Amino acid sequence: MCGIFSLFFSSNVVNKQKYALIFDKALKLIEKRGPDVCTKVINDDYLSGFQRLAINDLSESGNQPMYSDDKSIFLMCNGEIFNYEDLQKTHDLTLTSKSDCEIILRLYEKNLLDVAKLNGDFAFVIYDYKKRLITLSRDRIGIRPLFYGFAHDHSFAVSSEIKALYFCNSDRIYHVPPSHVVSFDLMKEHVEQNPYYDLTLSIPLFYKNYDLKTLLINATRKRLLSDRPIGCLLSGGLDSSIICAILCQLLGPKNVRTYSIGMEGSLDLHYARKVADFLGTEHHEVLFTAEEGINEIPEVVFHLESYDITTVRASVGMYLLGKYISKHTKDKVIFSGEGSDELFCGYLYFHYAPTPLDAHNESLRLISDLYKYDALRADRCISSHGLELRVPFLDPDVIEYAKSLPGEKKAPNGDIEKKALRDAFRGMLPNDVLFRRKDGFSDGVSGKIKPWYECIRDHLGDKLNSTQKEGIWYKELYDKDYSYFSKPIDYYWMPKWIECGGNPSGRVLKVFDEE
Repeated sequence: MCGIFSLFFSSNVVNKQKYALIFDKALKLIEKRGPDVCTKVINDDYLSGFQRLAINDLSESGNQPMYSDDKSIFLMCNGEIFNYEDLQKTHDLTLTSKSDCEIILRLYEKNLLDVAKLNGDFAFVIYDYKKRLITLSRDRIGIRPLFYGFAHDHSFAVSSEIKALYFCNSDRIYHVPPSHVVSFDLMKEHVEQNPYYDLTLSIPLFYKNYDLKTLLINATRKRLLSDRPIGCLLSGGLDSSIICAILCQLLGPKNVRTYSIGMEGSLDLHYARKVADFLGTEHHEVLFTAEEGINEIPEVVFHLESYDITTVRASVGMYLLGKYISKHTKDKVIFSGEGSDELFCGYLYFHYAPTPLDAHNESLRLISDLYKYDALRADRCISSHGLELRVPFLDPDVIEYAKSLPGEKKAPNGDIEKKALRDAFRGMLPNDVLFRRKDGFSDGVSGKIKPWYECIRDHLGDKLNSTQKEGIWYKELYDKDYSYFSKPIDYYWMPKWIECGGNPSGRVLKVFDEE
């Protein structure tokens, strides 16, 4: 991951000097995203800083901002463009570095930039000095974060994380929406927001023309683009196990390092060990106690920039695992299985969908909201330790396949969830892993004696009912740092179609007990 921060001055800004301290503080707040190199650019029109985590082209030529030949345009991009070589050949462009991100700048220079054609995980800002125009964009899902805001004097700020926008008007901080391009004209002080892709529309019968297994293998292969060592998170659930199996096929098992975490007696640890032994990876296990997990929650909420209950619960294990990888290994690029449950109706509550069409529509809604929940969790838990996340399930081709799949082929319908995915990977994993029932990351890390969510609730005592006290605690922790951005989520993530007493854990659903 990398960290972006820019502050652009409109003609109304009088006291630019006051922003010098803000600039340094803002960059410090996002430093963990890119600890390798910090580049600062200061002039009369803008202050821009880039915290780089060097992944491709480790030389200085890969540093950012990157400039056009006449220095009138600059680019800062947090991300990877996996099809940059194809785009370079198609448009006969010359790149001056080996950085995949440079392709965005060269396309923009030639007026050839079509964001919909970029295959990658990205968030970028382009400043065109001659036009006094700022262009912002994110990938289709919002795997990489980007925000913008306005200060009281109309200066325009851009950041990878909310925490660096602390000086902006509280009612004028916004997500750059996934699959959109946002443009800001500094002269007119006018914002335009245009979609380049519609997540709710699907290509008819896409799934009939492509093989899911092949698509996912190709998605994983393109994400091997890296000059730094690669590892893989392994929970022992279906999704991470599939990604791990593909990596072993592509790299050889001796070149794959896997990482799992849980409390003593955790099901995730048990199944992850089984997968690692079956595939032959170099496997690492991390144990944590309830006390260690609870002590980490304030730090987790700070990095998450969210108070959503299920997001916080699930983040603790992932955050601790990211910390272990950062401290004890050389791996910098980390593969993970995020996105599969949204794409293929994998959550247990899909068993209660009234109709297959309801399941399909719920899947589309979850995909559209990933950037505020699981994609956010994965980004922050990994980036806060100076690591980069790769999520093959969220490749554009895999997304198109899942969206085109009719609800009848995705909804459980009395069978096990994600059957199409399980069938596609028969033979690559042990059967008891391949057909293991869905268990959320926040549940799978639980020990034998007590679920992780009960450990949190026991810690909080009995002053309020269990749902209220947990949510209130997370909101209080959030407000200590982010009172200026009061609504990072539109709703608490909860199961649909079934009463769960305000507890988002899949383990409270009857269908889990039946298993």
